[in-house]
Amino acid sequence: MRVRLISSAIGIAVALVVLFLHETFLFPLALAAINCLLLYELIRAVGAQGFWLSKISVLVFGIASPFQSFYPEQLYSALSGMPMLYVLVNHMFWVCLLLVFVDLLMHSQTFTVEQVSFEIMCMFLVPHSIGELITLHGSSGAYYPQGLVYVVLGLCGAWIADSGAYFTGITLGKHKLCPHISPKKTVEGLIGGVVCNAVVTVLICLGYVLIQSAWFHREIPFDLWCALRAALLGVICALAGVVGDLCASVLKRQKGVKDFGTIMPGHGGLMDRFDSVLFVLPAFSLCVRMFPIFS
Repeated sequence: MRVRLISSAIGIAVALVVLFLHETFLFPLALAAINCLLLYELIRAVGAQGFWLSKISVLVFGIASPFQSFYPEQLYSALSGMPMLYVLVNHMFWVCLLLVFVDLLMHSQTFTVEQVSFEIMCMFLVPHSIGELITLHGSSGAYYPQGLVYVVLGLCGAWIADSGAYFTGITLGKHKLCPHISPKKTVEGLIGGVVCNAVVTVLICLGYVLIQSAWFHREIPFDLWCALRAALLGVICALAGVVGDLCASVLKRQKGVKDFGTIMPGHGGLMDRFDSVLFVLPAFSLCVRMFPIFS
């Protein structure tokens, strides 16, 4: 537990630095590093790390995606005089996808269709899910006046629910949720995570409104309906996070993997912390488009 808490503290400290410098180059750089590590851990989980062309193609796309989204106008200006290169960069997903299939043809006896399909799925899922942080932030052209707090809520929507479920489960858990997938998860833990996420989401929103009023003299309406929307959003994020967590557990169980890596002592790999995030961020981004918390 001590090692787990230390790893969490270091991770939180790094996240706070990135969020503090969210308008700088550090933000897309951090997302690119996250994409790279997540994709590598997933590729290694299915035993495809030895196929270099496909691995490099998937990683390059994961690294490039945040910069393409964060600096769209600068990218267009830099490559405006090189139309062929601009087209290649703008269609990088398809170029990398083609290289994955080329690698399949080069290693048709050992590189399985299952591994190729999984790499393609990850190449779509990971960069697009993590890229929702840039959309929420507002850097990709989407208009979110509360961009930074939405980024915080999107991440907390996964991690607060996970922590709430963990502590509720170890204290009150009696009924197994999915014993054949994740034996330690309980129904009580699920309920605790959902409730905890709803409450914390409302508190974060309320804290943001109070800080804006006290420090920046900006009055942001936050009535009962706003609080109910925030609570509903917390519930949806908690449920989406459970789906992501269980899907990652299915993958680990089928591949005989205990953890995705060792980069976070006490937790495992980065994917062990971001499995729920990959499902929560798209769900959160979709929900705030349909019913924004702040009117």
